[in-house]
Amino acid sequence: MGMMKNLGIALLEDMCFGGAGSRKEIWDRTQICFWPQFKRLFSSMKAQGMIEVAPLQQDVDNGMIQFQLTKAGEDFVQSVQ
Repeated sequence: MGMMKNLGIALLEDMCFGGAGSRKEIWDRTQICFWPQFKRLFSSMKAQGMIEVAPLQQDVDNGMIQFQLTKAGEDFVQSVQ
């Protein structure tokens, strides 16, 4: 398996079992790669429809946007286990 695919699976698994969070919170939990690479990976997963902005947030004004898995992301994590 390619490195980016492995990192993507690790990211999705963490979000499935660790829950929603901001990009920085998720990166702090996983530490799967350096921050610039993580941002590219995160954007790629979002573009593929695996990650979405979580609804009903109180801290949006503070820049703390929370992200969560989509149904497709959850289904993918279940299929690789």
